[in-house]
Amino acid sequence: MEAYTQFLDDAFSRYRAGTDQAVGNVRRGARTLSETATGLVGTVTGAAGAAAGAPVGAASSAAETAVFPIPGYDDMNVEEVSKHLNDLSVEELRLVRDCEERNKKRETLLTQMDRKIRAS
Repeated sequence: MEAYTQFLDDAFSRYRAGTDQAVGNVRRGARTLSETATGLVGTVTGAAGAAAGAPVGAASSAAETAVFPIPGYDDMNVEEVSKHLNDLSVEELRLVRDCEERNKKRETLLTQMDRKIRAS
């Protein structure tokens, strides 16, 4: 009985160590991704603000325009956005799709973008 208990304790300890390591890896990856995204937006914002001598709000708006592949996207309807999709790379399609899924969640656009991504 004692050997069986020890076997289970050892197995559980190895499982727990593995899951703790996996959680740590995910956290480090998410932190790195966040830092990279923050750095990119900061770099673009700084460059836009320095070049134009613009206030922070205008520089931030310029950064979003410089990074996002469809200028004025938030104000467009499905038909207007659809016209731009053929001009985008797979990476840009994924970026636009992620934005759409987080915000307006228009099924027609999500389906179109999924189809284009799969076809590439």
